[in-house]
Amino acid sequence: MLSVLQQSHIHYPKVNVVNIQPEDIVFARKRCKISQNELANILGISVRTLESWERGHRKPSKAAQSLLRLFIRAPNVLVNYLT
Repeated sequence: MLSVLQQSHIHYPKVNVVNIQPEDIVFARKRCKISQNELANILGISVRTLESWERGHRKPSKAAQSLLRLFIRAPNVLVNYLT
């Protein structure tokens, strides 16, 4: 998977992914032009869970944060390889 990321010619803006913010999730999802339903399916979570993350009502688990870091840095990689 890292080789795919390293070979990618797409440059994404630097985002502080240590502390994932709700707006980072929304920004990455909209940049990738996918719906909440589509991202929830990719991540294997409910739409309600994703909505609560995007609104800042709940924080993702550590495992979900790892997937979200990848999604925020290179959303197309996650979408292309986990769908």
